[in-house]
Amino acid sequence: RQRVLAEFCEVSDEAVIEIVARLLRGDREVEQLFAEPITQARERVENVAERLLTGSLAEKFFLDNSLAICGVSSNNLVDCRLRACGYDFGVARQRDVAIEVKGIKTTRGAILFTDNEWNQAILRQTNYWLVIVGNLPQNPEAKVLKHPADVLRVAPTIRHAMSISWRATVDIR
Repeated sequence: RQRVLAEFCEVSDEAVIEIVARLLRGDREVEQLFAEPITQARERVENVAERLLTGSLAEKFFLDNSLAICGVSSNNLVDCRLRACGYDFGVARQRDVAIEVKGIKTTRGAILFTDNEWNQAILRQTNYWLVIVGNLPQNPEAKVLKHPADVLRVAPTIRHAMSISWRATVDIR
């Protein structure tokens, strides 16, 4: 029940009804996409809202203290967070440098990289700076890793994520 709830927690009632109806009709595609992954054992997925809050706090701390943390004034940072380019900030006078900011609640913990972020870390090497902000939110501390792909041991996590979209044909005339 918990897996079903977790899988469908952000899905509308209409989408759940549609999926159940298709399952009852024996729709093999829907069975493969939704039913089979739920029956397989999987690890606990961290609360997304909590991760977003921790990340936001880390980014704010970094912006307020970037000169002390990595020697770059906040005036020289280029905000790339909405560009989905594999890092959070660029540096105006060092166009090859990319800065990714990660936050953790304690002084030691796990961080997640998107595939794009990790590929940028591998590609940019010493020009990819990972700023880890820990002890959030009470007493933040930061550490910079230049070339994190060379020093971090990572393991990939492959997940099947359910995504439902609704398509409509519209006419504006």
